[in-house]
Amino acid sequence: MINVIATISVKPECTDDFEAAVATARTAFLADEGCLRYDLQRVAKSEGDYVFIEAYDSKDALRRHGSMDEFAAMGQATKTFVTGPPRVTVMSPVGDRVRPGRLSAAGLSPAQLSPCRAASRRSPLISETGASNIA
Repeated sequence: MINVIATISVKPECTDDFEAAVATARTAFLADEGCLRYDLQRVAKSEGDYVFIEAYDSKDALRRHGSMDEFAAMGQATKTFVTGPPRVTVMSPVGDRVRPGRLSAAGLSPAQLSPCRAASRRSPLISETGASNIA
């Protein structure tokens, strides 16, 4: 699996047009069987900052995405809306992908894991009960 996070800033007066252009292209992106996720998120308390959250089943799927006609058309349609190029980060998952609470459901406790593994499962943003600590 390949994950992509891309951040981009859009002129505040162009956000509606930007979102519409992305929505048009998104349909084609998601039609590709290798595209597992293609979401646009607006940054909270921002007038024009966005984050694309993408997931692909392979490097080939990511390459296909970048070579799609719809990708080029979206870039062309949005080039006057943005304040600069996107900042793109490509990632690969590392290690276990277990949600909080799954250890106990599997009959495991953090004590059964190595100290480093147990510590890595805790987050300052999530309490021991799984409740968010974000205000």
